[in-house]
Amino acid sequence: MDDVPTLAWEPKRGYPGIAVGTLAIFGGRPAAGKSTAARWFVAEATNGTLPGAWYGTPVHSAWIGTEESEVYMMKPGLRAAGADMDKVVIPEVQFTGDGGTDTVSILRHLDMRALAAEFRSHGVKVVVLDPLMSVVGSATDVNRSNEVRARLEPWVTLAEAIDGVVIGIAHLKKSFTGDVVAALNGSSAFGEVARSIFGFAKDDNSEDGTRLMSHAKSSIGPESLSYTYTLEPVEVTTDSGKTAAVSRFVLGEETDRTVADALREAAAGGAPTSPADRPMTDKAAMLVQVLTGPNGALLELTKDAAVAQMAEAGYSADQTRRAREELAKRCRISKPFRKENGGPYYWTLLPFVPPDGNQNGTQTMRSLPSCHPTPELGVSNVIQAPDGKDGRLADSPRAQDVNYTATVTDLGSRRSHEAQRPDPARSALAFIHDYIASHGDLEGWVKVRQLRAAGEAEGHSWAALTKARQKSTEPNIITDGRPTRARWRIARPDEQAVL
Repeated sequence: MDDVPTLAWEPKRGYPGIAVGTLAIFGGRPAAGKSTAARWFVAEATNGTLPGAWYGTPVHSAWIGTEESEVYMMKPGLRAAGADMDKVVIPEVQFTGDGGTDTVSILRHLDMRALAAEFRSHGVKVVVLDPLMSVVGSATDVNRSNEVRARLEPWVTLAEAIDGVVIGIAHLKKSFTGDVVAALNGSSAFGEVARSIFGFAKDDNSEDGTRLMSHAKSSIGPESLSYTYTLEPVEVTTDSGKTAAVSRFVLGEETDRTVADALREAAAGGAPTSPADRPMTDKAAMLVQVLTGPNGALLELTKDAAVAQMAEAGYSADQTRRAREELAKRCRISKPFRKENGGPYYWTLLPFVPPDGNQNGTQTMRSLPSCHPTPELGVSNVIQAPDGKDGRLADSPRAQDVNYTATVTDLGSRRSHEAQRPDPARSALAFIHDYIASHGDLEGWVKVRQLRAAGEAEGHSWAALTKARQKSTEPNIITDGRPTRARWRIARPDEQAVL
């Protein structure tokens, strides 16, 4: 039996924007406003004002983010957009081991079915992946279509299972030939798997800051729609009781001018003179991803560990050095530091705060981040009772096998003064599971040499890592048995560990 698609978003009457049960992509250059647009989409959905199937019926949304800080960017941005914070949830998977309970990455091959069940029970219809590349993994060759498809298709299945949509935030390549879909970073599989793609861009021809949003791909109808939009500052009050001006997405009028027009003209013109105005290079964007943990947590990695992870993504040590220099010019990364005399140098990103360090100021988020040293960036505590609800996944495969628990917590109950999840405090076994989840190849294998370097950067000795692997049961952590260049991965139910 055939049927017509149900439209989750119908920008204007009869126009198919995004269909239910599909993956959509919001693509653009850095600072184009694509994440801000996604927050607008979430706000409309949670308030029941999104034109389409859910108009008049507020639905829950889930935000899975690694590129932006939850405290400084995501929550204030959602408030600025007017989202119902009690209807925006943060999915987590928790692992309980010898060292306590730790939050680990969502595994597409273990947690998706249970995650879908939890989303259905909470009425989640919109899932945002910011950035989309975070679910692909740094070990994936993003230029190989079969590898990218294997990483993306579970999220399409999730969209179908929740009868909703998954929106991935993606960067466009620096070079532009006139095709937004072809300009998406990575292989053509990104454009092939997504059923709908919207491009976002600044318009250099505009004198009032107006930008452009265009429908660049549609598998269910025309691709003729283009709108103007602006990013306007709005003052918000955070959980800490402090105020700041944050950008919000304001949809404008329909226009004949497209994102392709704007990017093509920009490519033909002169290059920007300010480093902060230039699009971030692919290598710098990858280094940001390497140094960012779940929900925007700022990781502290040794230089060697960062170089090793960048190497997995195909970048040389020299390219990594230049990526770090670029981030330093943008005030995105701190100076290298040591935790003890004679110890290794660590790298970490800077938090997003106003340039003068005054969190009561009225700067817009476009003025962020700052080069102020991290210790000055405290956020005051306030006494405030949680008002949200927690949902737990008892049927997650990992929850049944190795004391994993997945939770969904609405943002109304997550206070901005809560500490970021501590990465170094994780148990060795939790670290191994998390590292394999983030860096495994298509078969789940990771190189032990690189896992060891990353583990030691987080304070786990090699003895602790090997002991944790040997003690791991249900599932086992298996090795391929090679005397050199050994690899580990999580065992399938029908496999035994090679000890």
